[in-house]
Amino acid sequence: MKKKFLVYSLLLMLVIEASVIAYSLLFPEMPQKVVKEAQGVIVVAPPEEIKKEEPKTAETAITLGSIPEGAAFVEITVTANDLSSPVIQRVKIHGHSGPFSIPLLIPAGANRNFSIKVFGPDDALLSKKDLMSSILSEKPNSLNIELPELLAKKRDISPPSFNGLSEAIAENPAVVRLTWQAAKDKITPSEKIRYLIYQTTESGKEDMSRPAYSVTGKTSFKVSGLKDGIRYYFVARARDEQGNTDNNVKEVKAATPLLPPSHLSAATVPDKEAVISWEANPHAKAYKIERREASSKKYTEVSSVASISYKDTGPFKGASYYYRIIAYNDLAVSAHSEEVFAAVSFPTTVVGENRFGSYYTSIAISPETGFPRISYYNYTKGSLDTASFNGVSWDIETVDNEGDVGWDSALVIDQKTGYSRIAYYDITNKAFKYASFDGKKWDIKTVVKLKGGGWGTFLALDPQSGYPLLSYYDSSSKEIKLARFDGSSWNIETIDAGSHVGYRNALAVDKNSGQIYVAYYGNNNTVKLASFDKKAWRKIVIDKNVDVNRGASLAVDQKTGYPSISYYSSDQTLRLASFNGTVWKAQNVDKGGDKGWDNTMVLNPKTGYPVIGYYASDDKLKLASFNGSSWDFRTIGENGEYMSMDISPMDSKVFVSYYDSSTRQLKCYSGAQ
Repeated sequence: MKKKFLVYSLLLMLVIEASVIAYSLLFPEMPQKVVKEAQGVIVVAPPEEIKKEEPKTAETAITLGSIPEGAAFVEITVTANDLSSPVIQRVKIHGHSGPFSIPLLIPAGANRNFSIKVFGPDDALLSKKDLMSSILSEKPNSLNIELPELLAKKRDISPPSFNGLSEAIAENPAVVRLTWQAAKDKITPSEKIRYLIYQTTESGKEDMSRPAYSVTGKTSFKVSGLKDGIRYYFVARARDEQGNTDNNVKEVKAATPLLPPSHLSAATVPDKEAVISWEANPHAKAYKIERREASSKKYTEVSSVASISYKDTGPFKGASYYYRIIAYNDLAVSAHSEEVFAAVSFPTTVVGENRFGSYYTSIAISPETGFPRISYYNYTKGSLDTASFNGVSWDIETVDNEGDVGWDSALVIDQKTGYSRIAYYDITNKAFKYASFDGKKWDIKTVVKLKGGGWGTFLALDPQSGYPLLSYYDSSSKEIKLARFDGSSWNIETIDAGSHVGYRNALAVDKNSGQIYVAYYGNNNTVKLASFDKKAWRKIVIDKNVDVNRGASLAVDQKTGYPSISYYSSDQTLRLASFNGTVWKAQNVDKGGDKGWDNTMVLNPKTGYPVIGYYASDDKLKLASFNGSSWDFRTIGENGEYMSMDISPMDSKVFVSYYDSSTRQLKCYSGAQ
């Protein structure tokens, strides 16, 4: 019985096993998501993302010993007899590492080879290994899996068709623009073709293993960060999505232009020479110097030098010139530099003749041209006139002739517009007036009328608003006052009071802080300084031994904001008092023989050193210039009256206007720096 039971049991098990096998053959399990473990090997069914074609049967399987961490998919390339038609298969990996088994489609034929590549999620190659066909199993997998999706397709090994770069154009000293025609590829669309750009400064020396730039789907590219005055060479190659790259060697070139010379300056010796200097360009071989007369727009090349300065000795036809420089080397040239102005002639010119006098002159230098403008009282006509230098001659214009006007004129130039502003006294109406030019006509306004008249007009512009500030002496109230324009009306305020207080005054404004300073003569032979701190006037005594009838001048160093005052002392000495941030210090500038009448002062905008113009008892018109350690003196004229002085912001050249009583001429002096 026991034997029969065992036999029946075995037969029953065979029937059951046969049924299971038959069922599995009739109803095979879908392999897409099956993972079976056997002897430490994982078999992963192929993915579903691959393009569907005719189902094919797997002939064998390959086992990878190790999968690098971070792998995203495995790519297997198989070749048989036809090496030009490889079959590529890709299988995704979902966070797996270690042994890995993949079913393969193996093309028929001999000499079969295949390679394995493992990629990361960004298509970065993680590892690669080439294996011979001997490693392959000679028999199909035991389960003979039917693949519902095609794993294999022919690999694209042909690079894009690309003609290389079309041209290279230097757009500026640091940028070259490259252009090309779009490459064409059988599989990769044009918008996904990548262009690898190679750059060098020596023809044929591009490192083709290391592109300098890459761009996808474009037909142009701007290479930036280049150096000026250098020739660059470029090659570009096209690469498709499969990594196939064309091998063209078409090279284009472009030379970047040089940067123009910078920091130009001009130093002149009147009637003799102009020395133009500039900062060197390390890539320049030499420089071309061009010059034009101030009254002309046409430049002419005058020389070419390898140094960074040029001495122009003329001959000069005009009084003033502009210079500009071009840098060049064997490959490229630069754009023009900025202009620099040089007044190479006229230390003294006659502005106009007036047998009855041209009084109360005031001079200012145009920040755009470096040319002087002068306002003055024309005694013959009783009018306020102006004289403007145009580079060759003087243009004379009457601003106001209503009554006897133009006394004590004060001229400034609006730095924002370049137009003239003039404050002056109308003796007929006993009024201070203000004239402003808008480019076409003069607008004249009455600032204030005084019962007993006034004196000592001085003018400045507020650095923030551009509105005028006017200081003056009110004879009836015996006060020094300030008139402020607020955009619609004039506001009058008293600075100080006393007999002849402010009879001679000077006004200056710190352009950085807006601080207002007024220097004037006070009671008891004193020279005083009043400063407005935006709330009230603060007054101090600078010196107690002065002559109130000989004038004082005021200037503010625009770098430090500290004021300086020049004045005539009772001991017949020209003195200078300067504030150093802590205390006032006074010094004698010129003494002996009655020096310092009607002095006027400016500060060199580059050094901050003072330049003082003044009269001496021998009717000499003089200049005293501080050089940092001592004073330099020169005589610029004789029999001068009504002197005014300004300094050019362009080249620090001093200009002086005055009336020559001996020749009855209004004159302008332009001296050395």
